[in-house]
Amino acid sequence: MDTYVHEIVGYEALIRWRVDGETLSPAVFLDRFKEAIKDPELYQCVVAMRRELSQRAARNGVGLLAYNIRLEDLPRLATSERFLDDFGADAGNGLQIMIEVSESGLPRSLGDDLSDLKSAWTRIHDERSVLALDDFGALESNLYRLRALDIDYVKIDKALISTVEADPKAQAIVRSIATLCRDLHIAVIAEGIEREAQARII
Repeated sequence: MDTYVHEIVGYEALIRWRVDGETLSPAVFLDRFKEAIKDPELYQCVVAMRRELSQRAARNGVGLLAYNIRLEDLPRLATSERFLDDFGADAGNGLQIMIEVSESGLPRSLGDDLSDLKSAWTRIHDERSVLALDDFGALESNLYRLRALDIDYVKIDKALISTVEADPKAQAIVRSIATLCRDLHIAVIAEGIEREAQARII
């Protein structure tokens, strides 16, 4: 018998830009944003927004709050104190911060050398933080990263999940990812489930 646990386990925080009353797609502004964020004043504004969201989540009993960053930005969190401050991971009340690094945003220049990323994660990883590999199954997904990085969660890309109702190949791929992650003790999140039939298949 199929059973569903209707329980909210966490939230994802997303920053979006609005221009003339219209919310822009991330594809439009992310490249510009990664340049703009180099400005210390703007970066502190982003930190203030993160901290306020994390504190609000902690006050309301949220157990898990996820933030997206680019994989190559992870080494910039030089110390655990910087991570605690930049993401509000010191908000308390049992709040865990999930850092989502996107596979689709991984620069080719990193290649297979993830040593800097692994060192950065080791510095900031404690009971208040978990690491997720986002957009898994999209673009340049690489199984090597599952071995090289201490991943807690894999988030299967919505584009793959959206096809599972009609595509046996998509079902097989999702099933294989889930089996692999179970064997590696990595939790799996399926992104973008919008219909009951999708939920049953997943």
